[in-house]
Amino acid sequence: MKISFIGSGGVACSTAFAVGLKGLASEIVMLDINKNFAKGKAIDLQQGFVLDGKDVSVIGTDDYVNIKGSDIIVITAGVANRGNADREALLAKNKLIMMDIANKIKDVVPTNDKQPLIIMVTNPLDVILQHFIKVGNFNIKKTIGSGNWLDSARFKYYLARELKLKESAIETFTVGQHGQKMVYLLSQTKVNSKPLFEYIKDKNISLSKVKEISEQATNGGAEIISLIVEGGTFYGPAISIFELIDSYLNDKNNLLTASIYCQGEYGINNYCVGCPVVLGKNGVKEIKVFDITDNEKNELMEAA
Repeated sequence: MKISFIGSGGVACSTAFAVGLKGLASEIVMLDINKNFAKGKAIDLQQGFVLDGKDVSVIGTDDYVNIKGSDIIVITAGVANRGNADREALLAKNKLIMMDIANKIKDVVPTNDKQPLIIMVTNPLDVILQHFIKVGNFNIKKTIGSGNWLDSARFKYYLARELKLKESAIETFTVGQHGQKMVYLLSQTKVNSKPLFEYIKDKNISLSKVKEISEQATNGGAEIISLIVEGGTFYGPAISIFELIDSYLNDKNNLLTASIYCQGEYGINNYCVGCPVVLGKNGVKEIKVFDITDNEKNELMEAA
């Protein structure tokens, strides 16, 4: 399997390291506008794989011809978020960068059913994904955005600490925008297989506290960046991308949350927005439409 990364920063390299160690790729391409930077990252990654006994070929390049034949393309390139919780502030610059990338990708990969899976990571995610799809006329079932699965994990992290439980005890889905308008589907959230609303009803936690936790999760990325000061969030985003890659390559048909071009689901037409999706070898098999509350429907529509 061949996986190419457009952008060779911390998120891309962390994801590449994970897929290599887990044996999901035999060939990895690290592409960056800075050719020497990409080459250095590629050498470092491959030497790590050597130590682990993995035969993974890694190249660093600035030439898009090298991504030809990719099974998956992950796009992380662009101006990064540096502490501003509002990802929309990145739109103007990243829109221009993405137009260039879209045109270069479509010159070397098919855009029909044989298109590789393309995972967008660049912020502001949902708007950039929609722009990218329209510029390149990409297959909407095989062009998705990573973000809300990480948001779901962040909500689990904070809720588990409040309830003094392990994160694995919580099942939840965060949808909407990968930004300030993300929507926490409390109606679909379970704690130890018990609906969260029952926990609230039994006064194990208040709704106001849950709302407070959701706000904390919404600002989770900015919190990490503020603590690190120089740098960004790498490992959480990397594993959320890895899980999308794993579900696709191994046809797991896992139910995850990802940004997807909607065509009527949840009443949303022709917008990219985070939704629960079933992801398998042919891309998005299904956008799962849950029976959600009226308030959640309104919030999701507002996000769109």
